[in-house]
Amino acid sequence: MAQIGKCTNTVGCTLAYTGQEIRFEGSAVCPECGRPLTLLTKPKTNSKLWLVIVALVVLVAIAGGGFYAVERLLTASDSTKTSDNTKTSATATASPTASPVTQTQSDGKMVDGKSQVPADVLNKVNNQSTQSPTPQPASSAASPTVTPSSETQQSPPGPKESPAPSNGDKPPQGDASASGGKSPPQKSADSAGGDNSGQTVDTKPKELSSAELGATKEDIKKRINAIPRMSDSEKTKLIDKLDSAQYMQRVGVVYFPTGSTVLPRPSVDKLVSLFKAPELVQKMTDPTLVFIVAGYADLTGDPRGNYKLSDERAQAVANVLPDAAGVLNLVRTVPMGGTDLLSGRRPDQNRAVEIWAVIPQ
Repeated sequence: MAQIGKCTNTVGCTLAYTGQEIRFEGSAVCPECGRPLTLLTKPKTNSKLWLVIVALVVLVAIAGGGFYAVERLLTASDSTKTSDNTKTSATATASPTASPVTQTQSDGKMVDGKSQVPADVLNKVNNQSTQSPTPQPASSAASPTVTPSSETQQSPPGPKESPAPSNGDKPPQGDASASGGKSPPQKSADSAGGDNSGQTVDTKPKELSSAELGATKEDIKKRINAIPRMSDSEKTKLIDKLDSAQYMQRVGVVYFPTGSTVLPRPSVDKLVSLFKAPELVQKMTDPTLVFIVAGYADLTGDPRGNYKLSDERAQAVANVLPDAAGVLNLVRTVPMGGTDLLSGRRPDQNRAVEIWAVIPQ
């Protein structure tokens, strides 16, 4: 514990000459001259003053608590008086209404002496009240006969109004909206032309004609020029590869559900097996072969949202090629946006990603 002392060597010690107090722990030795220190007892604080202050604080707290308790008692008593007054007023208001009520016996004499209404008048009123409900069943019986006729007359327009929700089937964000109600038209189209819900990857797409191949090239060129994060030199190089390609073939098509950009595991497995095929492995030995991954969306909804959706779908497929399929060739993604290029009658065919193998000249 720290102690306080003074050095008495006033001749050879500055601390002693100035009379400074020295705080030390352990041996009482002057840090300057090494002489023993004279211990000083620190003056005691005025404990009586602190006791008075603490007592005052306690008294104030007790007085405040007592005042709060008295106030609560007064408030509670006032509330009980108010509730009693309300109860008495309620009983006072209820008793006059109940006093005029009279009961009549079968002989028509008054039973309650407080009532001022003759018994015969009450009997007439009772007879009228018992007779008055008789017309009501007739009106209630008539009302059901009217309501079915009105419902039957209004029922035919119901089917005419039923197609109205089909406008709401079109998602406001197009294919980008996963909650869009486009599923019923898809089911009818799928039943008529084949369901591709289980066919997540088409490993044998139909070969395009020369006209279809040329139209696809031109559309891909437009999309390449619209890619925001690609330099002009890269765009020109990619377009030149398309124009001068000595080999261009669609390798596969990956289908996506409405508004989805996630590639299911079965699709990944099919893509891996597709790129492990001997014919494609032989093609990939050519280092100049380039894979172009084109993402699509259907035409419904916002064009910007569909463009972003097609880009994310293409990126999802492109990530699988080097990671899972072991593709070492150059892979380029091209977002095609909303289009009906793949199918003009089946929107589900346009929610897809095409994989093209291109060998330049």
